[in-house]
Amino acid sequence: MGMEHNTSSSEFGNTGPKPLGHIDEWADLALDYIEGRLDAHQFSLVEHHISSCAPCRERLEEQRWIAGWAASVRPAEPPPDMESRVMAALHPHTERPSWLASADTTYSDALVPVSPAARTAGPENAAHHAGTRERRRAAREAPAPSWGERLRSLFQPRNLAIAGAIIAVVMVGTITFRSQQTAMESIAGARQATSTAAAVTQVPASGDQEQAPSPSEAPVAPTPSSTGVQPTTTAAGISLTTTTNGYTLTSAGVTKTSPATTGQTTDGTLTSEPMVSSSITGAPEPLWVAFSRDDTSPEVTAAGFQEITGLSPLPQDHWMGGPTFAVVASVHEVAALLDSLHQHGFRAEASKQPIDVLGNAVNLILAGFTSYPVISLSAGAIRTSHVSYATLPPRDQALLVFFTSR
Repeated sequence: MGMEHNTSSSEFGNTGPKPLGHIDEWADLALDYIEGRLDAHQFSLVEHHISSCAPCRERLEEQRWIAGWAASVRPAEPPPDMESRVMAALHPHTERPSWLASADTTYSDALVPVSPAARTAGPENAAHHAGTRERRRAAREAPAPSWGERLRSLFQPRNLAIAGAIIAVVMVGTITFRSQQTAMESIAGARQATSTAAAVTQVPASGDQEQAPSPSEAPVAPTPSSTGVQPTTTAAGISLTTTTNGYTLTSAGVTKTSPATTGQTTDGTLTSEPMVSSSITGAPEPLWVAFSRDDTSPEVTAAGFQEITGLSPLPQDHWMGGPTFAVVASVHEVAALLDSLHQHGFRAEASKQPIDVLGNAVNLILAGFTSYPVISLSAGAIRTSHVSYATLPPRDQALLVFFTSR
């Protein structure tokens, strides 16, 4: 590894190894520790430190989960014609017209400056020019370089520098365009929400509702979605008994289960996923729901979902791979809501947290918890309303995040 051990010849024996600092000081050791490539001495140094340092232990477990996920992703097979397409783009071949073939030697000689003395030289000079022409002809008739030689030429320092500059320009342009597009869509969404505000039921934060005393109790007055509504009969073909992110979806509602302790099995896989809501104080762990429709694109599916529920998709920097919606719902009505979506032709299933392609979408979703509309069932129809919370929604209110899946 090239790292110096934190021990000296005088530190062996009864004194034991010198403790390590925090993980930032031995990042290389951390990677080898996760992959099981440390010797006994290095392994004991790391184990001794993480046994008493919770932050470093948590960072190692998080990195272990990332490494396990990366190992589980199967690389995509390249198309069979990729080699020919790449080489054709890098080395375009243009055939000479037939009328130039006979004049090739004449044009090649004309490009080489010749002094007057050389033009009047004797047979030796003529022989020299003849040899030059033969070498040029042999170079033109030489076989094309092999695939391996061409591939190695692409990884020359000059080519890598050019490729890096192109990638940087493309990334900067993409990020700038996406930021401008998100800003324009946010403005358009705000105008649409203002023009349709009369169609949304507004529930006051005070009046006949009790005032919430403290965040720990979160006693906000029940909304229409939190009253005791009996679950509807489950439609055929949909399973409503699914455990995800610490919640169990059943026909009786949603129940909270005790989180599993993060650990490692004998085969090296993790027994639980890291919590993502720890950085957003008070926000619950989301219930992720993947929804789709047969033979429709995510955009068409999202438009149909928006028409039935009256919800608007979150901004694009909140999307989990496609159009994403977030609502607050009573834990007692989640199963009935999924059943209602199924009756409208949607496949809605509880899911694990999807991959956060944008990197910060999960935190953005959690940060807006108190501003999301409440979804409920009324006479078999899906209704949405807005509630102004003094602190946080009640503990029997779940955060549902619907994301489109193909």
